[in-house]
Amino acid sequence: MKHKVIINDTVLYLPEEHRLCPLRARGKETVLNVPASRCLQLMLQRPGEVISQSDFFNEVWQKHGQYVTANTLYQNISLVRKGMREAGLSKNIIRTVPKVGVVFSGTVEIQQEESANVIVQQSNKPDPLPVESSQTETLPPERTVLNQNKLLRYGLFTAFILVMLILLVSNQSQSARFFDSHNRVATINQCSVYIDRDDLETNVADYKEYLTVNNVVCNPDEFVYITRTPANHNTLVLFCDTTAQGDLRCSSRFQIDNQHDPLAGLRPAGRQ
Repeated sequence: MKHKVIINDTVLYLPEEHRLCPLRARGKETVLNVPASRCLQLMLQRPGEVISQSDFFNEVWQKHGQYVTANTLYQNISLVRKGMREAGLSKNIIRTVPKVGVVFSGTVEIQQEESANVIVQQSNKPDPLPVESSQTETLPPERTVLNQNKLLRYGLFTAFILVMLILLVSNQSQSARFFDSHNRVATINQCSVYIDRDDLETNVADYKEYLTVNNVVCNPDEFVYITRTPANHNTLVLFCDTTAQGDLRCSSRFQIDNQHDPLAGLRPAGRQ
């Protein structure tokens, strides 16, 4: 049994296809990537409730053997917001609660619908009419099945093209999204130091002191990005630059043990 979700009486969400469709004149259809769609499904299951970062990490990524940073989580939340806007929902119904998580404040209406296969099977049940009439009645369902299969192929092809276009646009604007969602907190030895705008618990003063004392130097066009791991046991010090295609290219040179004093726990990556 498939189901569809109507959000704020404005947007139709099809979870199986990861699609957001407008219900009014304004807006256009949008296809979310799989992680963003999982984030939206989790929020729709718990409207009005603050969902923690750890719940998102567990339900969206860790259950599928993946581990990501908080930056990746909030990038996918931004994709959900953008998809809602493009589908015609101008009201911001997804709010970030600093140091806590994310809350969905919109209305949710879930509707169940039978699949095409179930409908066809019902139409092929034996008919009490005579044989000649029964044969005549079975022709339209056969043509219906052929048309549905043809439409399904066209739909899958269209969805594939849309996903590829979204991924292409996403890749082209990766560096722009990074600088929109991060703050530059210091410049040390010509190295610009960035942290996630929503990561208010980062101990910037101690990190600046460590980078200054150790005389950290960047290569040309390189910058420093400080981010915590999902479990919050360690903080990574990444050195990044931007490729000609607008992608971010980062490497980890230091890691920080968050369970101890930040300055005492700082050490180069790979050393004990």
